[in-house]
Amino acid sequence: MRTTQEEVRIAGFEAYANLLASLRPETLPEMRRVTAENVRFKDPFHDVQGRGAMLALLERTFQDVGDVTFTITHRCMAEQGDVGFLRWHMSGRLRKLGGRAWSADGMTEVHLDTQGMVTAHIDYWDAASGLYEMLPVIGPVLRFIRRRIAAF
Repeated sequence: MRTTQEEVRIAGFEAYANLLASLRPETLPEMRRVTAENVRFKDPFHDVQGRGAMLALLERTFQDVGDVTFTITHRCMAEQGDVGFLRWHMSGRLRKLGGRAWSADGMTEVHLDTQGMVTAHIDYWDAASGLYEMLPVIGPVLRFIRRRIAAF
């Protein structure tokens, strides 16, 4: 039987996942109702603390990446109930690379407090194949290294 605290965390996790799945620049302010003031946001490129820093980072992402889609394919709560996991696919067009199409598959670890507010959002995805290999100078080098390693 679930306790009220577990139910609150599950509801918070579901609310956060649903908001992420429909996140757009105009819905960014809604993140305030599901994240703690001191929320941590970490991905392969950033590690910021605080809701303001997280929202600024997400806003900048929408400026840099057009036509963003974020599809959650799996959701799971840990048995302890204070951590949830999201498996996702993200795609868009990189404005700084002439609108080039980009996509990545990844996983997000979501930590929740006893009020169901998100205290940490930690993304795991392959930045090398997901982005670095698209860059003009370093991309061919990384693809060569990847092929060499795969040949072993």
